[in-house]
Amino acid sequence: NSNAKYFTLKQVLHHGGTSSSTKNLFRKLEIDPQNQQSIFTQFSFSASLGDNYHVVNYIDNPLDSIGVQTVQNKIPNYNDKDSVLSLAKMSYDAYIELSKEAEWIDLDENWEKLPFGWEDVGLRGYIFADPDNSTIIIAFKGTSLYLVNGGGPTAHKDKLNDNLMFSCCCAKIDFTWRGVCGCRMDKMKCNSTCIKTESNAKDSYYNTALEIYKQAKIDYPNSNIWLTGHSLGFISLLYFSGSIASLIALAYNHTAVAFQTPGELLYAKRIGLLPPYNSKSELINYLKGLPIYHFGHNADPVYIGTCNGRTSTCYHGGFAMETKCHIGNTCTYDTRGKLGWKPSIWKHAMLPFMEKVINEWPSITKGKENIAKCEVERECNDCEGWNFI
Repeated sequence: NSNAKYFTLKQVLHHGGTSSSTKNLFRKLEIDPQNQQSIFTQFSFSASLGDNYHVVNYIDNPLDSIGVQTVQNKIPNYNDKDSVLSLAKMSYDAYIELSKEAEWIDLDENWEKLPFGWEDVGLRGYIFADPDNSTIIIAFKGTSLYLVNGGGPTAHKDKLNDNLMFSCCCAKIDFTWRGVCGCRMDKMKCNSTCIKTESNAKDSYYNTALEIYKQAKIDYPNSNIWLTGHSLGFISLLYFSGSIASLIALAYNHTAVAFQTPGELLYAKRIGLLPPYNSKSELINYLKGLPIYHFGHNADPVYIGTCNGRTSTCYHGGFAMETKCHIGNTCTYDTRGKLGWKPSIWKHAMLPFMEKVINEWPSITKGKENIAKCEVERECNDCEGWNFI
């Protein structure tokens, strides 16, 4: 296929994240593409092909034809099932544990040397590249966040970040919640200046991801960059790396294909990534033109923004998942109608979504649909009833 690119894992960048004990740590792992499978401790989808590569078909960026200035003229074919599945597999590979024998390199003197025991914390960027490095794909992977049993060593800080990103106002949901900042003024009233300041904190997940992105730009200065990530759920685990991918893409005019992410549009507005707009229709037209695509299904409460309220798993896990509107376009599979799935946090898992939904969709729809249709969320509104003053 003349429009196909073949990607192998070339590099892993690992930042210490937002915890005070690890935020000044940064390291890099260079990978021999011929021996990449040896760094994984279990089966990786990179091994699904004999030559250890992922195939992604590309198309011309439709924005170029309507005179919109963009950085990239080639983007992944988001209407091609196999290409979307390859990107999903790259996102999944980012969550497989790496071998303890991997030979990491500490970055320059601006970063501290590694202490023992921080291997599983922080944020990682897995860099997949085509043979001539003309295009790279950054797949983000974050720290494990547990809905039950507390989580890992940075779980508290990570939960604070997520509750800032996806709540209406500091995650002060009711009198039983302490909140993560002091911007809530009264019931359903929030200080908008305060919440913007808190959202722009230096130790936010978004700013951590920027460090990884900037290092990738240094290592691959002439490469076209695509981003991907998954809000990965295994039983009681939540990660929100897909939202980070779309935020970076929005900030630097790149393409992102994200999977099962919570709504990040409100957070993007708070940190100043959206241009000024005078009407809802003006915003809709802007979002429609972004080469950012969120794939998910309508039985996933995290993706559709219903994992909230006192009966939800997110509420009892301490997560204020109140937003639902996404940057760019959403590509939503009707698993409730076609498969009879009922909304459940268990339906947020990555493997069933890849194997039983994306891969099987042409069979499920009897050949009528190859993949979910991507479109902007025209009727989506976050935090209705709140007064931001």
